[in-house]
Amino acid sequence: MNNAQTDSIPEAPPTPEEERAARHLRMLARTAEIHMEVMEATRTEAVEAPQPGIDYGQRVSVIAKSLRLTLLLEQKFAGQRAERRKA
Repeated sequence: MNNAQTDSIPEAPPTPEEERAARHLRMLARTAEIHMEVMEATRTEAVEAPQPGIDYGQRVSVIAKSLRLTLLLEQKFAGQRAERRKA
């Protein structure tokens, strides 16, 4: 017998709840990426070609708040997922 082999217990297939949680985490991660892309585009516009009458500070503030909420939700889902795995 090969010594490199280990007696591992095969993982059970993910439940529908686990699959949904994983999908939600992927969606939240993508949402956070989009927030960052929008924030970077806003910064570029503000520095290189600012438009009159646009409050870039307010725009960045709104994006940052939305990003924080997205990250908090992602953290919450990840914590719930870890708790289910322990159970």
